[in-house]
Amino acid sequence: MNWSVSNDITEGKGAGGTLAATREDVDRQIAVWQAEHTGPAVALADLLCDRHAAPADPLALRYQDAAGTTRTYSFAELRDHSARFASVLRSLGVAQGDRVATLLPKSPELVIATLGVWRLGAVHLPLFTAFGPKAIDFRTGHCGAHVIVTDMANRPKLAGMDVCVATVAAAEPLADVARVGGDDLFILIYTSGTTGQPKGVEVPVRALTSFAVYMRFGLMCAMTTSTGISRIPAGRTGCSMRSSGRCCSGCPHCSSTPPSP
Repeated sequence: MNWSVSNDITEGKGAGGTLAATREDVDRQIAVWQAEHTGPAVALADLLCDRHAAPADPLALRYQDAAGTTRTYSFAELRDHSARFASVLRSLGVAQGDRVATLLPKSPELVIATLGVWRLGAVHLPLFTAFGPKAIDFRTGHCGAHVIVTDMANRPKLAGMDVCVATVAAAEPLADVARVGGDDLFILIYTSGTTGQPKGVEVPVRALTSFAVYMRFGLMCAMTTSTGISRIPAGRTGCSMRSSGRCCSGCPHCSSTPPSP
């Protein structure tokens, strides 16, 4: 995501170096995001990863597994790994608009696989690793998923399906990045199905603006050159909309009931 309209906004500051941004600051930043996310030729992999690799190539991901082992990835590393994975997907016949499911735990491999899917302009179908075979079969069959990406721990849930074991590191990185429109899908996520059959929720590219607004002005995240996306320090809490007398719909930094406009 591009968090910058000005250094003040990027650092979580408004006029005068305070935490609060003005309504005009916020509206201006939202307009920038909308322009990026609604055009006819959005390069998702570049927008969400590649462009952040230069020039400083900051830390993009820090991951710690259950054993306490930590792995870190820069944006350039995520770019390169996902470009190789996209090449593997293309060799399996995945094309723009195809549904590609991931049955993976929250891990660097999930991030790399998802970016690889978006490099092809394909649609990401996330599958919860607690799902059993029936839940997986329904969702992948309903949307016509082309490929399911999984690991050895979850492979037994896919009994009877063709298996392709790929060595991603040996693949040639895909040089080109697909471009999609703001109304094209990039995520398809299914409801739980507790009260009926699961329903597919289509998420278009233009929804990225809503995600960016929530992260920046709801969760108070900011981009830094050394640590990627980070929370504003605890000593600088508060809703960025308070200075204009309007709250972001009852965010946790304010009262439970937002003030009247």
